[in-house]
Amino acid sequence: MADNSLVQNPASSESDRPAYHALMERITPLIEALYPQENTEELAYKLIKQTGLTLDNLQLHASHQSHWDEQDIMLITYGDSIKTANQKPLTTLKNTLDKYLKSSVSMVHILPYYPYSSDGGFAVRITI
Repeated sequence: MADNSLVQNPASSESDRPAYHALMERITPLIEALYPQENTEELAYKLIKQTGLTLDNLQLHASHQSHWDEQDIMLITYGDSIKTANQKPLTTLKNTLDKYLKSSVSMVHILPYYPYSSDGGFAVRITI
């Protein structure tokens, strides 16, 4: 059975795979910024090895495609920031978004809620 682990010597022929070089090109400058006095290629290789990636499962992926841009509006809110009597908070939030913000807000990020907030009063609780 062939050894599919990353090779000990990053300069060997097995590491000439495009995905390996692409990964090295991406992380080496980041490591160099953190550790400018070190052998950054060696550190990058060790980091890749620690992730458990092998030559078999290391592959190139299509470049990242963002699904949102500067025209999108994201609402960031606590799940219980809007309340209505006898209704679950997330149901109230959804109903409020559908009624008042459906045409303007394109996505919602719901923060976890707790009985007390540590945000210094920036999260306003509304009761409808």
